Amino acid sequence: MSNQPLSNYSKSRLRGILLTHWENYHPKLLAELQRDNTLETVLDQLAQQWSDLLYDLVVVQGMDYMGAWEIGVYIFLAPEEADEAGPSSQNRHDDLPETSA
Repeated sequence: MSNQPLSNYSKSRLRGILLTHWENYHPKLLAELQRDNTLETVLDQLAQQWSDLLYDLVVVQGMDYMGAWEIGVYIFLAPEEADEAGPSSQNRHDDLPETSA
């Protein structure tokens, strides 16, 4: 589900939030993405997914923005990398109910 309600500025902001989070809490992941030359692609994909989630929760399902934002933070900003083999943000996404696409 691709949406237009979030501007390119908003998606750019989400990319910045993700990148800053990885710099501070997931330097190994960031280094791997940079080494594999996939950082930009992954940032674009995750920012789009986060944008789509916000749109679905707020516009389609009628949730308040702050509640939707907190869900996005839970899904896309994983805790510090104590154990790289532990659950990733993608696995945490599987814990939530499906949203309409």
